[in-house]
Amino acid sequence: MPHNIFRRNFLILAGTLLLSLLILGTAFFAFSYRGLKMEHETLAQRTAGVAIDIAEVIIANGSALDDQNMRIGLVALARISGNRIQITDAEGVVIACSDAELVCEHLGRPYYDFVDNAYTEAFSRGFVVAYHLPGLTFGADIYWRSIVQVFLIASLTVLMVALGASYLLTKKQVEPFLNMQKAVAQAEDARRDFMANVSHELKTPITAIAGFADALQDGIVPEEKIPRYLAAISDETSRLNRLIGRLLDVTRYDGLNYVKKRDDVFDVNELIRRTLIAMDGAPIEISPLLPSDPIRVRGDADAISQVLHNLLDNAVKFSAEDSVIRVKLWKEERKAYVSVRNTGVPISAEDLPHIFDRFYKPDKSRSLDKKGLGLGLHIVRSIIDAHGELITVTSDKGVTEFTFSLTIDT
Repeated sequence: MPHNIFRRNFLILAGTLLLSLLILGTAFFAFSYRGLKMEHETLAQRTAGVAIDIAEVIIANGSALDDQNMRIGLVALARISGNRIQITDAEGVVIACSDAELVCEHLGRPYYDFVDNAYTEAFSRGFVVAYHLPGLTFGADIYWRSIVQVFLIASLTVLMVALGASYLLTKKQVEPFLNMQKAVAQAEDARRDFMANVSHELKTPITAIAGFADALQDGIVPEEKIPRYLAAISDETSRLNRLIGRLLDVTRYDGLNYVKKRDDVFDVNELIRRTLIAMDGAPIEISPLLPSDPIRVRGDADAISQVLHNLLDNAVKFSAEDSVIRVKLWKEERKAYVSVRNTGVPISAEDLPHIFDRFYKPDKSRSLDKKGLGLGLHIVRSIIDAHGELITVTSDKGVTEFTFSLTIDT
């Protein structure tokens, strides 16, 4: 498709430019020919005048017009002007000419028998000078070669300009299509990865449930272990239920239109306080650093509450014993910032770029959070993206901090 667009644009541009150049070239050639012809006619008139002067000098010296001196003068004048000169009598019969031969071959012949284009001039003795114009050949071959060369160079330049302009225009036109194609490819890759991850995550609890159930049904489980098998089935069923619930959340929040109240106004300070009350009884102490005044922001309060819950749950899971989770709220210019900071299991530099990906679980978290699905942080980023805000994460020396922004209502 880009090649077709490029070819079409190039042909249109090149054709338009060449047509314009052809029209301008034709007009230029016609104008140049007219100018060249006028120049020759002017030169013919002047040369005729000089020939008349030579003839009058010859006559004044008592010589005939067919005198050798007259021939030498006419030959010299013809060479300078690049044309042929004949002098006729009153009846138009040639009596002298500028031919280089010893004897003029046109003597005694009327000049109009062999002259296609002539300029005539009479002088005081009644004789006529005929100045022949031989098809405008004097210097014309060099002149027209130069014109053709200029035209070819200009045409080549036009084609190069058309090629460059077509490339730039095509690049600009197809860029949205290429970006769309890239986005579609990325979406397809993400869909395949999502389906593979979902299949893997669903397969594990289903396989476990089926194995335990088959063992119980076949009666191969000792009676004293039956409660343990039933508990395992219950745990795997709960895990499957959580997974399905999370997948539904992902489906909703990945569609950015799900957050339909992002223009609502609420007090994020109060929202954090209510969330912390709901987290009361967590095994890790949570310390809020909140301003005393309300901070009213724009957004979907329920969705932001989901963000806070997910970040706090994550912080509790990976905090070291006897550590403190800090929740901080502050504002800068037109933005409010919320951060959740914990001390404990760090996130490696290799894992940080992928921490918000679906189903992504760093190796260390897999050993500490066996019930986690790797979807909580993905949902957090989806909600923040839907609000047009940013979320960042840093992890250094065991201290991990998630920070997201909200727009203050003004």
